[in-house]
Amino acid sequence: MRNLLIFLTGLLIGGCIGGCIGISLCQTDEAPQNITDGIILSTYSSAPVNGKSYKVFQALQESYALANTLSDSKYKWYHGTTVLLHKKGKFFYDDEIVDVLKGEEDRQIGVYRYYTTNDRLKTVPVIQIFENK
Repeated sequence: MRNLLIFLTGLLIGGCIGGCIGISLCQTDEAPQNITDGIILSTYSSAPVNGKSYKVFQALQESYALANTLSDSKYKWYHGTTVLLHKKGKFFYDDEIVDVLKGEEDRQIGVYRYYTTNDRLKTVPVIQIFENK
């Protein structure tokens, strides 16, 4: 009888601890409703970046995407700097190659801060693609 009571007590305590851990792991922080909440705009005028080519790895809301810069043009490797791309009226998609075309220029307009899925704070440059006039 005593062994059964010890077993049931251990089972109850283990269930409570497991339930608490499960609930804490399932809770997630909500992402900002608006991507611009994480953008800090620069107050200084910026020079062109001349990135020329970016590869989107995560499309966000309209006009915004996280992308990597071209690191090796010979092999078309996109392992360069991570940036937040912004182009008004553009709908990005994952794995899209975005080239800065003739008549366009890319400028850093600020930085973007966000948390990764591992709860690490990342700060990346915000690159806006403008049409030259």
